[in-house]
Amino acid sequence: MKVILYHQDGCPTCRMVDTLLKQNKIEYESCKDINYMTSIGIKHTPVLEVDGTRLVGKDIIMWIKRKPDNGE
Repeated sequence: MKVILYHQDGCPTCRMVDTLLKQNKIEYESCKDINYMTSIGIKHTPVLEVDGTRLVGKDIIMWIKRKPDNGE
């Protein structure tokens, strides 16, 4: 499973998602490159991409709470 967190420094919601991922021991890549995010259509952060599917808002929190098994 490939997880990418698109986020920015200074964003309290981004910081909360980052903390939740770490607390739940979910491995992820971090992307803070605004130019790259814009080029792939991301206009707001945070965005959590899981195996190519982008999650925003409450969907991020719901996905983390369902914490997938490592075998998934």
